[in-house]
Amino acid sequence: MYKNRCGALQTQGMNTMNTRRMIRVIGICFVGFLMLLCAHGVLLLALAASFDIFASRISPLSWFLFIVVIPPFITVAGALPAIALGEGKIRSLVIGFIASIGATIIFNLPLQEARGFFDASDALASIFVVGATVLAASFRPLDRRKVRVAAVLMAWAIFSMLGLMATGLSQIAAFIVVLLAWVALPGGAALFQSRLSSYQSRAQ
Repeated sequence: MYKNRCGALQTQGMNTMNTRRMIRVIGICFVGFLMLLCAHGVLLLALAASFDIFASRISPLSWFLFIVVIPPFITVAGALPAIALGEGKIRSLVIGFIASIGATIIFNLPLQEARGFFDASDALASIFVVGATVLAASFRPLDRRKVRVAAVLMAWAIFSMLGLMATGLSQIAAFIVVLLAWVALPGGAALFQSRLSSYQSRAQ
């Protein structure tokens, strides 16, 4: 009876810790999403001011925004989900930088004739940042790595398809899908990690 009570208390304590960790991960990733929105707004500003009307050249302000302001914003935004999932800061920044390069390539793809605040390219690029980051963070630890990676890839593909479908409806719908991706992908990965840690603790 005493052992059962101790086991129940231990399970309750672990559930409380897992809940707090989930809230922490979702909060950090929401901050990353807000940073990505800021980078997106700055990018639109840079595109609006990209050409000098009289000289037909890229303005110095646009060069400054493109080179100095936007890349660090996207890099840090991409690094935050990895940090929330337990990766080191240096590794997370490297992951975020690689994700920002991929997002920039996707953003420049002409997926729609009319560009808006959240068109198909924007939605896919935004989902790519969090998807690539969570995928990279899912390679460790080695235990059940294949299951984690497969789950992340499947969820990433689903959110990418939903993002493309949502852009056909409205930009608000695309915004909601991107926000859900930024919350659900890291949150799901954190939940899987917590369940794995609980299982290992019980096995010991």
